[in-house]
Amino acid sequence: MGDLARVLDVTTETIRKDLKVLEDRGVLIKKHGSATVRNAYYQLPFDVKLQENTVQKQWIARKALDFIQDDSIVYLDPGSTCLQLAKLLRLKKNITVLTNSLPIGDIICDSGLELIMAGGKLQKKGRAFIGYYTTNVIDSIRIDIAFLGCDGFQDMDGPMTFSMEHAEINRHILRQSSKYFAL
Repeated sequence: MGDLARVLDVTTETIRKDLKVLEDRGVLIKKHGSATVRNAYYQLPFDVKLQENTVQKQWIARKALDFIQDDSIVYLDPGSTCLQLAKLLRLKKNITVLTNSLPIGDIICDSGLELIMAGGKLQKKGRAFIGYYTTNVIDSIRIDIAFLGCDGFQDMDGPMTFSMEHAEINRHILRQSSKYFAL
């Protein structure tokens, strides 16, 4: 911990506390004098993602809004940037929103816009529905424009997600959409 404290210019007590938080979240395993990452790919809870880079996500959402035509069916992925876009959709006319996100569904429900929830099995950490029932709903709707989030860019080869179920939903969305964008 001493080496890490020197490199980061913080106290060893700060390092100890931070490592404890990461251990409690399941990110790493602490051992005497060391810590090992449990998994290189860790999905943060949705509420944590919502608090990160909020200003940048709002800026991206404002730019994305320009691509949406009135009278469209719009898919919003269960990402935190898409949630920022959901807050702006009331500026458009006659929009129907398809989503598998509980938080986005809640925002759209209060907006006066039409809402179609693609339900299924709830993935609690992401607060989104996944699975056969979700893809079945998606396959029954022609989407004018879809907005997909991602969890990162694996080795800069392109967007990635932590969940195979989420990747499967994205495959169905891409097939059903006339246009799609990664936010």
